[in-house]
Amino acid sequence: MRSKVKAKLEQIAQRRNCKVEEFRYIGFWGANNHIREGWLSQWHMHPITLNKGFTETMPWNGIGAEVKLPETELECIVTYPVDSITLPSAEHCMMYMKAMLFNDHDAMAEVCIAQTPAEAKAIGRKVKGYDNTKWDEVRYQVVKEINRIKFSSPEGLSVIRHFSKTSLGDRVVFVETSPYDNIWGIKSRECVSPELWAGDNLLGFAHTDVYDELVWGLK
Repeated sequence: MRSKVKAKLEQIAQRRNCKVEEFRYIGFWGANNHIREGWLSQWHMHPITLNKGFTETMPWNGIGAEVKLPETELECIVTYPVDSITLPSAEHCMMYMKAMLFNDHDAMAEVCIAQTPAEAKAIGRKVKGYDNTKWDEVRYQVVKEINRIKFSSPEGLSVIRHFSKTSLGDRVVFVETSPYDNIWGIKSRECVSPELWAGDNLLGFAHTDVYDELVWGLK
């Protein structure tokens, strides 16, 4: 089993006061709006509002980053607003925050008008001044907090609570079964055996953390 996966599963088990062997794994991949699992995709289209205080929850200072908010009135309108901004998907939010970390206000503005998650992702890949080490330090918390907001909405909360009503609902661990992604997913379509995962499942674990917090009151 991958070391990061093993450590995270053990952390979840300790939080839940249970054994890793008791977990029930629920796979997801693809933004199918007609099934509940589709909500777990970063590309699922559901508006998410980030308020100005959202950046205060991000550990920018811990990695020596100096995030500078837009200075002009025009920049504030098209990038980070005075009060809040609503973006159409979690992927948009992720790329917006990625651009903010590296003070790329042009990319922030472009993400705001991106029509699809794919467009937002493409913009995120071109962020000026990008430093992979710095992004790696904060990406998990960024995505977790974005999805906490998403699933705190009435509709989102209804969706995620559904999983608690299924068999072994208090033992659910979400797994992104992308056959291509070994960071956010497991690079496999099969999720039953963590020993066989070829990826770190960061997105699935972020959802699991949010699920435990919102449904079971565990942190």
